[in-house]
Amino acid sequence: MKKKDAWVKKDILFKAIYSEGSSVAGREIVLKYLFVGGEGRTKAGFSVAKRIGNAVVRNKIKRRLKNIIRAESHRIKKGYALVFICRTAVASRSFPETSAAVTGLLQRAGLLEDHK
Repeated sequence: MKKKDAWVKKDILFKAIYSEGSSVAGREIVLKYLFVGGEGRTKAGFSVAKRIGNAVVRNKIKRRLKNIIRAESHRIKKGYALVFICRTAVASRSFPETSAAVTGLLQRAGLLEDHK
């Protein structure tokens, strides 16, 4: 996933995903997603509340999530807007555990394509 236009940043898109989108929940993360159009690029956004930790912890979680999404971007279906909402448990998880949680949520939502 390239940096330009790859992330959900606009408040109006966040609100649309929250109000109209579907969701899948896990122990550490909740995934909300909305189909926004055709063969366009899939965008991802992240919500990490202050109760999870200080700025260093929150930014570390966001960096991890961005790296996971970049690594899996070739498998994620196109045309979706995704928002990952972090729960408190994600702060104590390792990178592989977080990666497994994210890919599990994407799989349960039916957003992963099988490229063999």
